[in-house]
Amino acid sequence: MHFPTVDLLDFYRGRVSLRRLLVVINRLLQMHGRSALAVALLGDVALWSNTDYLIADAIDRIEVTNWLLVEINKSEGTNNPFPDPYPRPGYVAPSEKEVAQSFASAHEIHGVLAGLAVP
Repeated sequence: MHFPTVDLLDFYRGRVSLRRLLVVINRLLQMHGRSALAVALLGDVALWSNTDYLIADAIDRIEVTNWLLVEINKSEGTNNPFPDPYPRPGYVAPSEKEVAQSFASAHEIHGVLAGLAVP
């Protein structure tokens, strides 16, 4: 792994070109989880690297798979709550109302299916 070390004053001294400085700044912004510049400009989201987000997604998928397995094999009358997502920086869970509004109503589904009917 290469961490660029450039003194910003070298730009003013003429030792570093503007292009090289922009390349270093862009690289630092892409180094989520390893760059103080990314954390300063992007906030808490930059605390995690892409790998961290992929691992959190894998954890969520395993939890949902386990939930489905229990849901299929549970006895009548038992409650199996849906698992909460793995906590991520900068993520705010949607409210129940927002989740309910994200699904289509029965009337909307009927309209779509009626349009697909073959005459």
